[in-house]
Formats: sequence, structure tokens, C-alpha cells
Amino acid sequence: MPMQHAFTTSFHLPPPDPLDDPQRPPLPPQPDDRPPPTLPEGDPPPHAPPERLERTARFASQETTQPRKEKTMTQVREVMSREVVHIAPDTTIRHAAELMRDHDIGALPVCDGEQIVGMVTDRDLAMRGLAQGCTGEETVSHVATSGVQWCYEDEDVNVVQRRMAEAQVRRLPVVNHERELVGTLSLGDIATRCDGAQRERIANTLEDISQRRVP
Repeated sequence: MPMQHAFTTSFHLPPPDPLDDPQRPPLPPQPDDRPPPTLPEGDPPPHAPPERLERTARFASQETTQPRKEKTMTQVREVMSREVVHIAPDTTIRHAAELMRDHDIGALPVCDGEQIVGMVTDRDLAMRGLAQGCTGEETVSHVATSGVQWCYEDEDVNVVQRRMAEAQVRRLPVVNHERELVGTLSLGDIATRCDGAQRERIANTLEDISQRRVP
């Protein structure tokens, strides 16, 4: 009978890891060298209390709903024409018409010294002058309009533009607070020298000026 050999195998287990001991107390937290995460400026951290989250949302809503502050007002002196052709009350109707032709304008301020006392237009020359049999040698004081509309040089252009629409005029003399003539303001000045918002109002102003009013 053949001899059977018995083999004995021994296994050497590693010693138990102390970290696996359930009775072992937890390790203290280790320092983290990574920088803390950053949040966008003004945003609360995700663990912020509800009242702070609500307050941040309210401020963000106010920023989006509150209208932006408009630009400071544009004064008349910033856009007016400073080279003004004017005449005296004793200027002849013929000479006034020649000035309108030479300077390609339809209205002339009438000034007594430096103070404005009236306005004469090409319509005045035609309707009150030639149509009434004037020869052209009469003075403009006979045909000029007194009680003229005017504006101050430091007024808001928007306010003056509304007055122009109400009075149905396209041009206003500009005076200082001594009532001395310093320039003129026309719809053309506003259209070419003001910002977009003010230029957009020109169409409405022209519409008001062009409407025929029943006396």
C-alpha cells in the first residue's frame, strides 16, 4: 500500500491594524492646505441662515427694478447758437428782409440796446408789411411782435422745448437774467446737439407746432 504523505501548510497573518480597532478614538482633523472656495461678491454662503438669503435676494431685486438715474439736465447755453443777428426797432423793413436773405433765417430779435423788446419774422414782413401797403422804408417797430416768448440760458432744454410746442414756435431768443440777448435756441440746435432721448422728442414738438389751433 503506497505511503501517503501529509503536508502541513502554515499561514502567517499580519498583525492587526490599529486603525481598524473599533475602540480606537477618532483622529484629530488634519490641516488642509487648499485655499477655501470663494463665492461671487455679494452672494451669501450656502450655509447662510434663511434671513440672510432673503435679505440678499431682496437687495438684488431692488437693483434690477429701481430705475437708473438720468443724466443731469442739459442747459440751454450748452446747445444754443451764440452768433445772433438782431436789429433795432428803427431798422427798416427792407433792411430786415435783406438780413433774413443774407443769413438764411426767418426771424430776427428786435433789441433796444442789449435788451430784447420784440421779434420780427418773415411772415410779419409779408402779412403786416407788404400786404398792408408798406413800401419797405417803414421801421420794423410797425410790424414786429411784442410780448415775445424767450428763455433763460440756464433753463432745462426739455422744459423750454415743451414751451416751444405750446407756443407753436420753432425758435426762441435766449437771454441772461439781466434780460440781455445772448443767443437763440431752435429745434435744429436741439436735434443736432442734444442726446438721443431729447432728439426723439423733436417729432412730438414739431407735431404740436404744426397743428392748426382754433382761436
